Amino acid sequence: MNGMENKSPILSINIPTYNRPHQIQEQVRRLLPQLNEEVVLNIYDNHSEPSVESLFNNEEKKLFKIYRNTTNIGADGNIARCFENCSTKWLWSLSDDDYVHPNAVATILKYINNNQQCVFINFWSNKPGLTNSYKEFAIKLSDQSMFSASFAMSTCIYNWDELKNDLYIYYKYLSSKIGTLIMLASNIKRTNASCFFVNNC
Repeated sequence: MNGMENKSPILSINIPTYNRPHQIQEQVRRLLPQLNEEVVLNIYDNHSEPSVESLFNNEEKKLFKIYRNTTNIGADGNIARCFENCSTKWLWSLSDDDYVHPNAVATILKYINNNQQCVFINFWSNKPGLTNSYKEFAIKLSDQSMFSASFAMSTCIYNWDELKNDLYIYYKYLSSKIGTLIMLASNIKRTNASCFFVNNC
């Protein structure tokens, strides 16, 4: 697997999906050739019909995991499951219909390996650079486009080791549609953690 056999997973790619068989099939099949020992791929099926499991052959299903909810818990709840069940240091919560470039996983791994001190990496920024305090983070997000980019699902990578103890904040603001950003901002305000913004979608 791309010469990474002795490495442990550091990145989870978690994809929430519901009743979009064509999109999830295409997304998973774009990602499978990019996977290596540093990456795990998980699909969170919000009780789709047909089930996500039925869309893939047995060989494909050996390469990733599917978690199927016993009932539809709503889009926000299913996205939150992607965070709650992350088992690696880094999390990429990815939409089932955002196009993934052929080198996307390698690019993300490069950035997370070079920015281990960061709590958050954003790949859709018109103002690239590092923030090292809550004040710097807030100034960057005062730009409307930067604010929107900082909770767009597929462009954000989270250091879950640093954020998981703030999960309750995400759940508290789940219905706000920006629960992940509130969780992140709360963590940065408490810790002055670094964030890295780059324009590389």
